Amino acid sequence: MASRRFSASSSSIPGPRLSTYRPFLDRATFALSLAGLLVVGHLGLQAARGFAGGCGGFDPNALVEAPSGCASALASTYATFLGVSNVVWGLAFYAALAILSFLVVAAPERLPALKKARGILLTVGFLYALYLSFVLLSGRSGGLCVLCLTSHGITAALFALFVADFNSNPARP
Repeated sequence: MASRRFSASSSSIPGPRLSTYRPFLDRATFALSLAGLLVVGHLGLQAARGFAGGCGGFDPNALVEAPSGCASALASTYATFLGVSNVVWGLAFYAALAILSFLVVAAPERLPALKKARGILLTVGFLYALYLSFVLLSGRSGGLCVLCLTSHGITAALFALFVADFNSNPARP
């Protein structure tokens, strides 16, 4: 498949940095967005079940981390932002990324604007994930949530893909 390019004049983005469709990076972003949806969805389901079987839903004796880690992290004051659960924010974040990543492929005429919106969303999500990781790892949340840290790792990988996309050579197909 030939690389799709758009002129820099068709967008407010300086230069063609985000004007090029890059199949590997764009598809990997879509796949990781779906993986994030899966992890945060599982976290929400486990929270609804009262973390029966620990964070993973398996026998708590088989888990390496403390079975109450996820439960105590989601019961802390840091588990909400603007009165909304971080699980809901995470689901909305990954769903928006998946939709934007799908549209990058499906609507090539809007590629620069879609990639710019996706980059802004990823930057905000990455900074919030850094904050939440600090809260978890510093012990302020009352426990270490493996599913939360997995979600933060996925967000970091998504941000790394965005940085790679932004810094890749636009002259190269």
